[in-house]
Amino acid sequence: MHYEPQNLMGMGTPTETLYFDDYGRKEAVERITESSVMGIKTYEHTMQVTDGQTGIFYEIKKTVNGKDEASKVATKSDLRELREMAQTMAKSLDVNELKKNMDYREEGTETIAGVTGKNYSVAMNKKQPNARAYGVMYKNIVLKSEMGSISMKAASIEENVTVPASKFEIPAGYTVQEFKAAEEMEKAASMGESKE
Repeated sequence: MHYEPQNLMGMGTPTETLYFDDYGRKEAVERITESSVMGIKTYEHTMQVTDGQTGIFYEIKKTVNGKDEASKVATKSDLRELREMAQTMAKSLDVNELKKNMDYREEGTETIAGVTGKNYSVAMNKKQPNARAYGVMYKNIVLKSEMGSISMKAASIEENVTVPASKFEIPAGYTVQEFKAAEEMEKAASMGESKE
């Protein structure tokens, strides 16, 4: 799925392509962001890959005012602990209650990039029911989302195509750095508690 360029209120213009393989078990987000803030021109081309157990993030290219600043480091995270934490939390959540609390509404259908998805909206704050986020879903994939002035919309979708295996792998020449996501979350939580 290719998304239209987004405008992040002067903080850059990202363009995303979302790849799926193995019936959605593997996902890769290729993002190109160009920005010009206070005379600093930045170009970033990154990949974020997940397979449900492992998350990988690396830069393909990064330039700041024309100078190459790309790191050849791929950060690899074990997502199993986070997935287990999320599953534990999900068991305690009542989806219907959550939908009720966020005033979830299905509002018909909309055709985007040649496919028809379900329109929905949610109130991000129960005390402000008119401040809503809107979206369109197709096969559990976001085709469109709008929240205030920030929006994202699919430009084109290609189904049943072969995605190169390289989109889900770390390229040759990269150093792999392990990142313990669960440990880092615990550290951040304990730092927050110590400040109170």
